[in-house]
Amino acid sequence: MADDKKKESPFLKHKSLDDIFDNMEKDQSKDLDSAFKAYDEFSKKENENHYFNNIINPAMDEMYKAFSETLRKSFKKDTDKVTQKSKELKKAAVAGLRKFFERAAPAILKTDEIKNLKDEEKLYEILVAHYDRITGRDMRLKGEDKDAPSGLIDIIEALSKDEKATVGHALRRIYDNKGTHAMKAYAKMNQLFFGHHFNKYEHNPTKVGAYIKGLMKDRNYGVTDPVKFWKNDLHDYVNIRNGIVKGEWAEGTNAKEQYGVNINEPKKKEK
Repeated sequence: MADDKKKESPFLKHKSLDDIFDNMEKDQSKDLDSAFKAYDEFSKKENENHYFNNIINPAMDEMYKAFSETLRKSFKKDTDKVTQKSKELKKAAVAGLRKFFERAAPAILKTDEIKNLKDEEKLYEILVAHYDRITGRDMRLKGEDKDAPSGLIDIIEALSKDEKATVGHALRRIYDNKGTHAMKAYAKMNQLFFGHHFNKYEHNPTKVGAYIKGLMKDRNYGVTDPVKFWKNDLHDYVNIRNGIVKGEWAEGTNAKEQYGVNINEPKKKEK
């Protein structure tokens, strides 16, 4: 039992997204060995499950519940129109966002800017901006994620402008986006963690290439096309490393064509 506790991932102890940001602040990888070690640990499925099941999904559920309860206080029934009811929609959103951040990222609610803010409209603007940033809307704005979902600010604005939108439409729209926003929140966190440890190599990927080539020495891999190999970018080299070290090649990968690397079975030890 003691050995099991010793091996337990430190990420499983995290109670909010604030903890992962604290981890990044304290854990500064010094070289590629430590960068890959940190990212391998963070990327374990058990840690991903923990973030979804104990932090992100519960926060989404609490946000929806508060949004629903608050919105219904402003209307008599679910068929009432929310068209041009921006004030009521934003009030419900603020209630939901408070609950989301209480569970997912309480540090945001503790900032002086939010603690002392009385203006409901301004509070909405600040909280929804934080939420959309956490759930990856800014990735879409930068063109990094063409499949990014509508941000909460987009949803609230669309509902208030839709002549057919009712309370029922609003509740369903928020509910239907919970899962998508949760996935994007984890993807954004993963992106930030990766960047924290690897962005220093973004403009010097050949350093990672040299590191990868060194890993090939003790494995049955080699460079088949030097020109193609040295033209790989940071993410390509990370994919190559995961393939040769962890055996995690993406389905359909043709390493020779894509990366200039051959894929062979690891050398068998002589008996």
